[in-house]
Amino acid sequence: MKKKTIFFIIYLIFTMVSAFPASASADDVPKVNADIKVYDYAELLTEDQEKQLALKAKDILARHNIDIAIVTVNTTNGLSSMEYADDFYDYNPFGYGNDASGLLMLINMEEREVWISTTGNAITIFTDRNIDSLLDVVYTGLSQGDYYKAGNAFLSESERYISKWEFQQKPFRERYTIFGVLFFALFWGFGAGGFITFILFIFSKKSISGKPHMSTYQDNFELTTRRDNFLSTNTTRSAIPKNVSSSGSSRSGGSTTHTSSSGRSHGGGGRKF
Repeated sequence: MKKKTIFFIIYLIFTMVSAFPASASADDVPKVNADIKVYDYAELLTEDQEKQLALKAKDILARHNIDIAIVTVNTTNGLSSMEYADDFYDYNPFGYGNDASGLLMLINMEEREVWISTTGNAITIFTDRNIDSLLDVVYTGLSQGDYYKAGNAFLSESERYISKWEFQQKPFRERYTIFGVLFFALFWGFGAGGFITFILFIFSKKSISGKPHMSTYQDNFELTTRRDNFLSTNTTRSAIPKNVSSSGSSRSGGSTTHTSSSGRSHGGGGRKF
């Protein structure tokens, strides 16, 4: 009787554990050399194209201290594109600095979906709006089946956003030289002054030459009385439609984040192609 009870308890525990889906883990993604930067498991690129994209990605890391990688797969081993992209980044030595700053683009051929995962400073740089714009640029190549074009666009546009963010982080005195500030001040000063002078000249000319003589009104002068009677008022109101943002995204300029299986915070987004 005791043996039956023990076996029943073991069976019950096994059944309950099996009922829950397995969570993502380090075993679900391959272990790679993070210096390669381009991992074409779906074989969408030629060897030369891989090398060109890898060199560009390494150059971005060297110049901006933001890691960047591209991964293509035919299957995500049961994970969503978001989970696979996050885990591929987290369980391999990607990222710059203590916060592992960087981003990764996953091309998932199984679902025909592209996903961009951001970490560290890349979360701040690539807001929800910037992610949407980045996906717009990448989508052109993906929809044409030109995956090299998509990868190249991803790297170029990412670097543009990174450079813009770096410029904005500099103090004002480092953004512009004193000569640049003086030039713009003089340019706008003379430009505004010249425009105002021109407007005053036009109006002054009209006021001098366009004023009618008093005799113009003397021959046909007639005084009339006019009265308006107020009867009623009618007011019509119409509702102004509000912009509706997609669920899960922030349209106030920030980044929507989530926590991956490793416990790290990620931003990003994706779409089908």
